[in-house]
Amino acid sequence: APVCYSSLIVKAGVDANQSLVVATLVVVALDDRCC
Repeated sequence: APVCYSSLIVKAGVDANQSLVVATLVVVALDDRCC
């Protein structure tokens, strides 16, 4: 569950730093498997 919350934080970070888009996609993909 904590990992899922982390993904939400990362997604919010993308709004401020679009350079994290790739990293975010990877994290989200991992969260999809986790959850």
